[in-house]
Amino acid sequence: MELDKPIEIIHINSGGESSLMLQPRNLIILEKNSKAQILESHYSLVGKNDKSPYTYPGFIDPLTNTLTEIHVKENANLDYYKIQMI
Repeated sequence: MELDKPIEIIHINSGGESSLMLQPRNLIILEKNSKAQILESHYSLVGKNDKSPYTYPGFIDPLTNTLTEIHVKENANLDYYKIQMI
C-alpha cells in the first residue's frame, strides 16, 4: 500500500503555571511493500512572543520526553521528518 499524502503528527503544548512533564509515544509500523511519508512536529506556545494572542507569557515550558518507535518491514519505504519549533 502506498499513501498519496503525507501523515502529519502535531504536538502542541501551552505549558502551565507550574512544572509539567509530557511523555507522548508514537508507534509507526509499515507493513511489507508499503510506502509512507510522516512529518512529526513539536510546537510550544510558552511566552515566545508576548504580543501574540497565541502564546502564554509567564507560563513554564514543560519537560517533554517523546518516544517514537518505528518498524519498517520487508521492501517498505518510510520518509520520516521531525521538526521542533520550541
